[in-house]
Amino acid sequence: MDRYTILKIISGVLPIISIFLPLWYISFNAPMFGQQWLDIYVYGNGHIDGPLHQINIANHYVGLKDITLEQLWELKYLPYLFLAIAAVPLISLVKESWIWIAAHLGLVLSIPVYIQVWLYNFGHDLQAGAAIEIEPFTPYVFGYYQIANFKILAVLHVGFWLLVASFILSFVAYWRFYKAE
Repeated sequence: MDRYTILKIISGVLPIISIFLPLWYISFNAPMFGQQWLDIYVYGNGHIDGPLHQINIANHYVGLKDITLEQLWELKYLPYLFLAIAAVPLISLVKESWIWIAAHLGLVLSIPVYIQVWLYNFGHDLQAGAAIEIEPFTPYVFGYYQIANFKILAVLHVGFWLLVASFILSFVAYWRFYKAE
């Protein structure tokens, strides 16, 4: 097996591994939580881990809707996106083209873009009559910020970075070994 094929196979395996790892992490703190930060992990298999109930109670005070698995229906399709990302470098073994590289990058970048759009809609769909009135806002996919008296830290987690590594390996294989021929 040549180096090109090995890199493409590794590139195809990484997204499958990342399905079972945290994709995105967000941590909340507010005076009502004391010194404790509440951590939520979103996984590539669509699983959410963390105290959603406590966060939903806090969200209620500022007019945000509850976060439920029913509301996040798109999470059940997330594993299929990861499988598509895994398939791209493997398909390119049959017929390599820059189009596969662009598709790979597009699929990987679609994840944080989609999360950002979802967060924008979530922060702009406030319910009237909340105990604490706030202006519509946009939470961020990554970074540290404060909204009202909530401190928030959001990070793209190891599952996402494995997808990035998958793209980089696929790109290197294409550029260094395929395009050089």
